[in-house]
Amino acid sequence: DRSKLTAEKDFRVFAPKTWRLYDLGAKHALLKAGLGWGGMPVEVVREDLDRGLLVPLEIADMTTAAMITMSVVYRADSLPGPAGRGFIEELIKASSVSNAA
Repeated sequence: DRSKLTAEKDFRVFAPKTWRLYDLGAKHALLKAGLGWGGMPVEVVREDLDRGLLVPLEIADMTTAAMITMSVVYRADSLPGPAGRGFIEELIKASSVSNAA
């Protein structure tokens, strides 16, 4: 993220020396080349995980460190469209899974 909102903030960084990339494609390529480790959206690396090209890491406290609170706000007279409703459904599913754990 190049915005000032996240300047000098580290999210899920557990190492004293880091490389910062602003492009998921470049990060993906470096990970596949074996240059370090990092968080990636599962959808982006699913095929690599399935083929064994990348492996998931289990890191203590990762779940807690990665959790964020999300809310949905929309106008009562203008309900969300299909994408918005799908997003709300995914948030509800994720919330029910994390509450059950």
